[in-house]
Amino acid sequence: MSRLKYLNTSDEQGLSRHVGEMREVLKDQNPQALSKYTSAEYRQTAPQQGGFHLKVWGQAVEFSYPEFVARFEPTGELAPLPVQALLAYYFQTADGSPILNRWVAFTELPDGRFYNT
Repeated sequence: MSRLKYLNTSDEQGLSRHVGEMREVLKDQNPQALSKYTSAEYRQTAPQQGGFHLKVWGQAVEFSYPEFVARFEPTGELAPLPVQALLAYYFQTADGSPILNRWVAFTELPDGRFYNT
């Protein structure tokens, strides 16, 4: 299934459905491995339960495990659907590659040429 059809955020139901599909895949992943691949700090709160802590556009976010629902810290406010999708996609595709510390062109990203047309 092509990921490109879900990039249109005006289709909120489609995006929400795709986020749900990504969450289903993620819940079978090892949280310590996900923490390593994403550089997010994992804090276990109970057996098989916890949260990943990271910043998204400068805001502290907790991405719960195993639900994979993003909330802003410290308010607990649910992050909007595009942020949920961004984090689910990031956690599903992160492979531990080092951060480049530079801006990356869309054409350098997988499926990124789509944006350069």
